Formats: sequence, structure tokens, C-alpha cells
Amino acid sequence: MSEHFITEIEIKNYKLFKDFKAEGFGRVNLIGGKNNVGKTAFMEACYLNLNAKKTWFLSAFQELVVSRDNFYWANFFKNILLSFKHLYLPFRQYAKFFRLNTVYSINSNINKIQFEFQQSFWFLLVLKFKLNNSQYFKYIDFIFNVKFKNSETAFLYNIGVSERRLEYLYKKVNDWEQFNKNLTLFDKSLKSFKMTKKEEFFLTTIDDREIHLREFGDGIKQFINFLLIFHSNFVKYIFIDEIENGIHYTNLDKLWEIILTVSKEQNVQVFATTHSKECIESYARVAKRLGDKEIGFIELGRNKFGKLDSIVFDSERFHRFVEL
Repeated sequence: MSEHFITEIEIKNYKLFKDFKAEGFGRVNLIGGKNNVGKTAFMEACYLNLNAKKTWFLSAFQELVVSRDNFYWANFFKNILLSFKHLYLPFRQYAKFFRLNTVYSINSNINKIQFEFQQSFWFLLVLKFKLNNSQYFKYIDFIFNVKFKNSETAFLYNIGVSERRLEYLYKKVNDWEQFNKNLTLFDKSLKSFKMTKKEEFFLTTIDDREIHLREFGDGIKQFINFLLIFHSNFVKYIFIDEIENGIHYTNLDKLWEIILTVSKEQNVQVFATTHSKECIESYARVAKRLGDKEIGFIELGRNKFGKLDSIVFDSERFHRFVEL
């Protein structure tokens, strides 16, 4: 496996994780478990840890705090959520996620980060953070002005696909021939995908009809989003929340074949959450058929003392687990 992959993590005080450790991650990692056991929060912690440069960290942090509440603004205000040029962020947005004067730490085999919120003399909120051996602070009042970073990570929340995000990713694709091959593999009726000069998106069918992306369902839109990110020229880590959302169960094998194949070709590490038994079984089935040994399954839950814990299955143990 690549040296840049995250293989272990220690999380303290981040959301549900008070004192948590896990190790043994693969190139592709599916995360399962019941509701409210921190599947998405686990990915957020990994995401923050991998953005251990000042501008990357601030932008990633801001994105995680506001993305769910403000996603739909992106299609109306082009500078929000993607460019982050002028994002108005009330104090209460932070107050509901983090406590004052509490040290949050997320350490991995790649980076070590710490951050803490404090209130200044003038009642301004201060974010103090340490990224590896460098310390910083940022005043936060009603405007958190951070430009969008071009980092090596991508986080896909289960909240739809913004057109602005598609525009940005479209320009980063490095292999359109392979992109369109994977598109056809997923849906045999489709031949190619393009963006016009007016920044509108169209899919071309095998009989050469051009159909606007808006006329398709959520499954195709979500898949296009996946493909754009996997074929971009900057991403090394991809986090996908509720990967099965919008994808019909009959297409899960195709989806996993593309993810496993492209992630190996592009040397990209993937973390994804799921609530679906069909999704877990499909993941195991396709990985076994492809002979992919660099996969893992992370089961999150609570132990008998009520503490969040995990079981990390490597490829061999995971296949035995699924067959039980």
C-alpha cells in the first residue's frame, strides 16, 4: 500500500469520540454500524487530519461545519461553499458543534493536529490550532473569510450534488476516455458526459441524443459526481457519506468495480459509510472477484461500557465475516 495512506488514527473529544483509537485501514474502507455511532464523524476526523496545512485546515474545517446546513446555497450563490470568498458564519454555528476551552486532537500516522476554541476579551471567538509542529490562531466573528483550498482531499456528504461543484471538478479531470468508459460500464445507455460553454451539463446516449443532466435521477447525478472526483488530477483521499444513496441495488456491483479499479489505478484512498446490507455484500463480492486485498471494513459500535469502539477487518477477515 502507498505510504501516503492513513492506516491508524487516535481521536480525542471530537463529537462522539472522547478517546478513540483504530488501526489497520486499507486502500478502500467501508464503514458500517448502527445509527448514531459516529460513522460520518469518524470520516470528518480523518478528513481534518489529512488537511494539516493552514489554509487547507481552515477551509476543510469551515466546510464540515456549514456544508449540511448551507449546501443548497451553492446553486444560488456561486461563491459559497466552493470558493469560500465571502461566507457569513454566525457564532452559533460553531457553538452547536464545539465547546469552549476544550482541546480536540486527531493524530494519525500521517499528521498530528490539535485545535481549541476560546473567547477573547472582546467576546470574539478564537480558533487556536496546531498542525504537526506549527501553531496558529484565527479570530472568528461573523465573517470567516477563507479562500477555497485546492487540497488533496474530497468529502461527499449525502446532501445532493451542487452544479458549482461539478463545474469545478469537470475542469480537473485528467482522462476523459476512461471517464466515459466507466460511465458506459455503469449505464450501457450512456456514451459520454460534457459541459457546454454556458456551463450546462449534458449526457450523450448511445443513439447520440444529448440530454440535460437535470432530467436524470439522483443516482446518475451522484455517480457523475463520484466519477469526476475519482478522475480528477489532485485528489489522493476521498470520503463518501452513505455511498449507496440514490444508487439502485442492482448497480452496486458496477459502482464498486469502478471504485476499486480506479482507486487502485489512481493510487487514491477511499473511506465510505453505509447503512445497507446489500452494499456491504456487494463490496465483498466485487473485491473478492477482483482479487483486491487492499480493502477493509470498519464496524463502529459501543462496547459493554457504552464507549465507542471499532473492529477493523482486513480483506481475509472481512470475507469470513460476510459469509457467516
